[in-house]
Amino acid sequence: MKKLVVIGLFILVFIFLYNDMALIKNFVSGSSKKAVTAITNSPTPKPKSNIEKYCEENGITLTAKDVMYNIPNCLDMKFVLKGKAELSNYFNYGFDNDVYYFCMTVKPIGGSYSDQWYVYTSRSSTYELFTDLSKGSCYVECVVEIPESYYKKGQGNMALLRSVSWSSY
Repeated sequence: MKKLVVIGLFILVFIFLYNDMALIKNFVSGSSKKAVTAITNSPTPKPKSNIEKYCEENGITLTAKDVMYNIPNCLDMKFVLKGKAELSNYFNYGFDNDVYYFCMTVKPIGGSYSDQWYVYTSRSSTYELFTDLSKGSCYVECVVEIPESYYKKGQGNMALLRSVSWSSY
């Protein structure tokens, strides 16, 4: 029985050493130096998006979720909104200039219908976005703001677009 245990241990040690060639070389050569193998599981950091860079450069830390429950206290403050965008024809409250603006709904990632925002932007300066949205929904990362001059008491999640990047689905 002792022989089986010794043979089993020898096999386990050999398998362990075989997996690390540096240890085998040290074992065979009789070296007393220990080989150290560093193993890391940390993922490669993903590059920052244009919006993330913009926010960092401009000190923007608020998100749509931060603002949606505190709109009157967040007027004229920029915040980040990311999600699925689709064209909309909703114009109401202070956001009623459908000649100059177009409207898109943005449903935040992981959010529900009640979390969506109506985002208004110039038809001329974001024509490419309008064109892509007219073909179907897009993923958007944007910085938006609720100007105090547009705000009307009781309005929902409505904001003006300040910066955007997007991709089609």
